[in-house]
Amino acid sequence: MAASNLASARLNRYLLISTYLTTALACACLVFAEMTLMPEIMFFAVVASIALIAAFALEGRWSLSLRRANVVAVIIVVFLGIWVILQSLRPSAGLLRQIPWPTSLLPYLGPVLLLLLPAKLIQPKSAMDYWWVHLTGLAAVGLGCVLADDPTFGLVMLLYLLSLLWCLALFLLYREGAQSARPSLSWRLPGPWQIIGWAAPIVVLAAVVFLYTPRLGTEWNLEAAGRGRMETGMPEEPAIDLNKSSTVDLNREVAFEVYAQTNTGQPKLDLPGDQRWRGPAFGNYERGRWTNSNRREGKESIGATMLPDLGPNQYFLSYQLKGKLHYPFIADPGQFSRSRQVPVIQLLNSGEVAAFSVWPDGLLTPARPMSPGRGRYKQVAIFTADRDLGPKYPDSQVVMFRQPLGDDVREPIGEWTRRLLSRLADGGELPREMTELDSNGEFRTENHEAIARALERYLSSSGEYHYTLELTRANTDLDPVIDFLFNTKTGHCNRFASALAVMLRSLNIPARVVLGFRGADSRGDGWYDVRQCHAHSWVEVFVNRPEPQTEVEKVMGQRGRDQWHSLALDPSPLDESIEAVQDAGAWWNSGSWDLGAIFKDLFMNYSTDRRDRLYEQAGDTATAAWKAFRRNFTAAGSAGARFRTATFLSFGLLVLSIAAMTRWRFSRRRRRQIAPNTQVVAFHQRLLKILARRG
Repeated sequence: MAASNLASARLNRYLLISTYLTTALACACLVFAEMTLMPEIMFFAVVASIALIAAFALEGRWSLSLRRANVVAVIIVVFLGIWVILQSLRPSAGLLRQIPWPTSLLPYLGPVLLLLLPAKLIQPKSAMDYWWVHLTGLAAVGLGCVLADDPTFGLVMLLYLLSLLWCLALFLLYREGAQSARPSLSWRLPGPWQIIGWAAPIVVLAAVVFLYTPRLGTEWNLEAAGRGRMETGMPEEPAIDLNKSSTVDLNREVAFEVYAQTNTGQPKLDLPGDQRWRGPAFGNYERGRWTNSNRREGKESIGATMLPDLGPNQYFLSYQLKGKLHYPFIADPGQFSRSRQVPVIQLLNSGEVAAFSVWPDGLLTPARPMSPGRGRYKQVAIFTADRDLGPKYPDSQVVMFRQPLGDDVREPIGEWTRRLLSRLADGGELPREMTELDSNGEFRTENHEAIARALERYLSSSGEYHYTLELTRANTDLDPVIDFLFNTKTGHCNRFASALAVMLRSLNIPARVVLGFRGADSRGDGWYDVRQCHAHSWVEVFVNRPEPQTEVEKVMGQRGRDQWHSLALDPSPLDESIEAVQDAGAWWNSGSWDLGAIFKDLFMNYSTDRRDRLYEQAGDTATAAWKAFRRNFTAAGSAGARFRTATFLSFGLLVLSIAAMTRWRFSRRRRRQIAPNTQVVAFHQRLLKILARRG
């Protein structure tokens, strides 16, 4: 009887420890998930920790009555309700303002669960109360799964699974002992390896189900929205806002597919690796935001439903939008002015085609709206000697790209840029005559291109400015471009392009920012994938180029008439920006094993595209390993003989190890089955001694 009481006390002690450990790990999962999203969660974590420690120390000696526990619950609910209301009344930094309702209420469930768990443990517990504690903990872990994007959460959740299985096994033994009039002494407390053995099939089954159920499309990330995190790629509605400070995560999802075809109908496999795909352009800058102010003038439908003939060297590009994109991107340069036929047509689902429309600034849009991910269109293009030189623009259109900047931006940046040009001229990087002013106190039109290229080289190659996806602000009271040029000097392509465009506009040189993509992944069969990580922005400056001389001009010895052209300039440091895009490759393609990247790639952003790439990479790896094995196994000479010997020895050792382990487990189980009960043996021996003394 004493042994039975001792075993029962030991079981109760371990059940108590496992219950509190499981509850603490559930709270830890929730805290790790919400820590960066809601910093206030640390306060509730401290309160919950103190309550758990106090409940554990007072277990069995003091507890709240049911009535008092209900009063405590009401107080907790009222306190949390007041706190949520105060949060909703905060300025725009509050979560309820950053995340759409009612999704914004999800993070506020965290404090409720953190305080509810220890409150449940303080009251007297029946068997049902244990189930309610674990269900509440499971709800906390489930909420953490919704909010988390950190690999630490995954590790804590695995520990929670092991502790939960341990606790449930002990609870089963506890319940059987409580229901039995005579507690059994034949059970054994579950050990660590037994718990791991139970958890292994659960983890394997969950992994298999997870791998076969990728998310569809680009899902909105709750924590990213709350913390101001962004991903590379195009937003649903094009815009450039430089006021945000955040970490830009790389997104490998396909934005659109392109099929390149030669004029003879063959797949075109030699598209440039740095091909630009232009989209919306922005000409109006105000308070850190680029917008379009010329849309009020209307659009003009031009061209026909047939593509123009550009000659025998032309090629065709067929586009298919993916994801949530519903506006077109075309190979640059490829937009003709309004006086010429547009080299893009829209492909409708009915099999018909429709013409594109052109805005006053030369941008092209489909005549009929395209549904997200369903847009199809075709472009005719041709390689040109100067891939940066765009189409012609009349004077009336160039005027709109001289829109004035605010005095708070134009004066400091204009003065700083003029001093910079003077330094560049002193250093021989810009001819001195290029900095001369005309009678109006402005730079001469024929010098605009040289000035723009000098400023482009300074931003991209001087070494003073660096490309990064960690966007920071040193002084939020300053305009973002001023803060970038004078203080932070780091950022991604949007900041570099905006800086160059604003610098040029401060000198009254017409320019605008273009949003698009740079580069594409070739499939090798004429198809190219343009991914969200290829998103890029650059500057279009408008420069004068002389037209070919007419016969009269040749006779008169005059140069051709000047004509405005758009010229693409890219001020982003090329090597640094390419390196950032290459980092978008999955972790199995990179030389570094970043746990955060693995967690994000295989869990947070596990989409159909990533699943297909995972299978492809796994298949390629297995095929390459098998080919290498066969090559070494069938190799002639001593090297092949050594490899075959090592292979056979390794296989033999593996078989022997498995056989020895299996035999040991079976013999151990058999000994355990036939081993007599030690207490019965002791009783029998005492009985024999007593009988011997009695003769």
